[in-house]
Amino acid sequence: MQPPTCLIEECPNPPLDHGLCSDHSGIPLGLHHPMSGRRHGVDVTMAGQFFNSLSLRQRQGVEKLEEVMPVVRVPFIRDEATFRYTGRSDTEHFEIDVKTLKQPLRLRDELLEGIREQRILDKPIVFLVATNIPHTGIYILYGGQFYSVAYGYDTDPAFGSLYSIDIPLVMFAEARIAWIGILTDAIAERLQREFDLVTQIGCNVEGGAVDRLMFFHTPREYGGAAADASATHWNCTKWAMHVLFGDQMPANFRDLVSRTNPGLTRDQLVRMLTAYRGSNDHEFMRVLNEINHASFPRVSMGGRRRRITNNRNRNRMKRKIMKKTRKTRK
Repeated sequence: MQPPTCLIEECPNPPLDHGLCSDHSGIPLGLHHPMSGRRHGVDVTMAGQFFNSLSLRQRQGVEKLEEVMPVVRVPFIRDEATFRYTGRSDTEHFEIDVKTLKQPLRLRDELLEGIREQRILDKPIVFLVATNIPHTGIYILYGGQFYSVAYGYDTDPAFGSLYSIDIPLVMFAEARIAWIGILTDAIAERLQREFDLVTQIGCNVEGGAVDRLMFFHTPREYGGAAADASATHWNCTKWAMHVLFGDQMPANFRDLVSRTNPGLTRDQLVRMLTAYRGSNDHEFMRVLNEINHASFPRVSMGGRRRRITNNRNRNRMKRKIMKKTRKTRK
């Protein structure tokens, strides 16, 4: 008996999912490769491995997501397959004033078209990822291609910048997926407004090829961890939460990406992929909402993370202390 082959005509590859091989399946290997690992005795999400398994462009065994694309189109790139620059070809780092560009910075057409898809299951998926650098970034999966963006600074904290792509994820390093959602008009509009603020683009060019990691300088001042409580300063986590949630940013957003949150579990990611491969939009959204809340309950602005058991214990202890204090004073 001949071994089974992919359902695509004349494709000799063995089928992996729904009768399709890794080259022809929409999400080829997500259920077949590790998604989590042990760190300090706790299972944590390994986003690099997970994303690697979902990308149609990335070869298995390659340690970095070299095929990640910027979420924004860059007007001075001639060929985005190789990121060839339209100007000088010598090796150098230089700054480009956005005012000199013939076209403004705009989110990629394919992502905006993806939002227009009728079925939720056909829309781009957004991942909030946290690492132990510490750092937080946004990844978007659409059509087997990953896109990325994050906020930080370019060599000097005085230069707040958007990264054209986030720091590439090494496959076997801890990088926790803290939240998964659908790319919406509201998220895209907030993201576009961030690029509307950009004043300069810093990039490296070697032999006419532009490094994909470009720095888009913005007036948003970088303030590190102290920026959480600042009205004027920003950091990577505060920025990502603003883009994803806008005015509905959860009050416990710092806890959401902290090391105490190991990220979504393998079981949760499998459930997400299983629902994503299905045909029921409502079921997919139900699963997404369920795993996001179970992983770490979101709290509205001004609220606090609910730890019912711990809060009850603290309240009981407070009451006991107050009673003893009152008796002593009498």
